[in-house]
Amino acid sequence: MRNLMGSECLRGLLVLVLALVVAQCGGDDEFTGPGDSGPSEPQCANEDLTAGTYSFTIVDQSDDCGEMFSLLAELGLIPPGPYTFVLPGYDSLPQSVTIELPLPGSPQVNGELRELSGKIVLTVQGTTQVTIDLDLPQVPPGLPDSIDITVAIGGTVCPISETRVNTDLAITLTEAVPPFTSGGCTIEATLRGFR
Repeated sequence: MRNLMGSECLRGLLVLVLALVVAQCGGDDEFTGPGDSGPSEPQCANEDLTAGTYSFTIVDQSDDCGEMFSLLAELGLIPPGPYTFVLPGYDSLPQSVTIELPLPGSPQVNGELRELSGKIVLTVQGTTQVTIDLDLPQVPPGLPDSIDITVAIGGTVCPISETRVNTDLAITLTEAVPPFTSGGCTIEATLRGFR
């Protein structure tokens, strides 16, 4: 009886693990089928971009800025999101837009969305100054009270449906930010938005 219960329990555990693996691997962005060699990226359908307010969350991020943004996140200075962007419809392009950056202080920048070479591109002219106040009780000793960061921003918008948009943003720090970075660096973020 104990062996039977043990094997029933093991079988149930294996089914649960398999279900969790399938749930983790299956998503609305990936599918595999006969002849597929792996996951497929959803195709952008520019004409599906509809005007409205989209709520975005960051689904992937990478940067070459050392531990700077990890530390700022630990200190609670980087808002966790979601981020809200108002986007125009495809028929209204090119159009000016205001974007709130996922950076401390949530600075707003003005840019333009336009179709270029089959992609919807976000262009922000010039640079934006971001000041981060580090005068907090939990800041490690030796850090300044505040830091100034000069950033350049660009990106692309990929409409997946009339209610979903993927966005890739590149936020480039154009110069060193002592004591965090010794030179310029770039943060790349992929966001998924729903209307």
